[in-house]
Amino acid sequence: MMEPFFQYLYSFLQATIPFEWAQFDFVWRAIGAMLIIAPLCAVLGVHVVNFRMAFFSDAISHSTFAGVALGVLLGVNPSMTLIGFGILAGLSITLLKGRSDLSSDTVISVILSATVALGITILYAQKETRNLEAYLYGTVLAISDVELFLLLIIGILVFIIMGFLFNRLFLLSLNHHLAASRGIPVTLLEYGFSLILAVVVTFSIRAIGLFLVTAMLVVPAATARNLAGGISSLFWIALISALTSGIAGILFSFYWDTPAGASAILIGCILFLISWLKVRWFD
Repeated sequence: MMEPFFQYLYSFLQATIPFEWAQFDFVWRAIGAMLIIAPLCAVLGVHVVNFRMAFFSDAISHSTFAGVALGVLLGVNPSMTLIGFGILAGLSITLLKGRSDLSSDTVISVILSATVALGITILYAQKETRNLEAYLYGTVLAISDVELFLLLIIGILVFIIMGFLFNRLFLLSLNHHLAASRGIPVTLLEYGFSLILAVVVTFSIRAIGLFLVTAMLVVPAATARNLAGGISSLFWIALISALTSGIAGILFSFYWDTPAGASAILIGCILFLISWLKVRWFD
């Protein structure tokens, strides 16, 4: 049922848009995935920057390397084990940060080091290094209709949840004590955001790659911080930056045969540089 719908949609788009890249189904799948991932990364990236959680999200993405290795060891689809492992790593970091006297950077570094070392050990013991590029660098141009549909469901659920939590999270990022005084369950909200972030990071790895998915969260949000005049504009500028860099990266990849995820991040970094120059020279 799902496949005929997508085929009808691709046929309509190919007949409507008279460009070479528009005639290929895989390009439309990639664009569809980016139209979901970019807004998710924008709305979460704003809070990642406010909470100073870039290292946290980086640890989640790198910890999924152990999930990939575990999938290889067990003979199951690594895409499933990396999601579970990423969520486990995110919740473990949040738990240890709240119950340890160590700094958050130290806790994150320990979890990151342990999971990456575990992944390397498993893969070395199994003598398995094939097909890892899809997880390390991302393969948005190879996303299937089923993966696109699953990503859409995840995107809708996350946006509904973030619609309820956005203002609470923003207040929490400003002052924990103030948030608590307003009746916000601070600890529960921190765990909830960590879980949502882990889900989005792990589901985005297939498209962006575990090396670069954190950049998709941080770079558009950092660009928005340079240009925004308020909370609302912060999100919309991050969204426009993420969409622009993501779709431009796919088209750049199509014409110049470069990795789509890396191309998107490079374009996003250029947008950040432009925003920084604007602030430094014209404001």
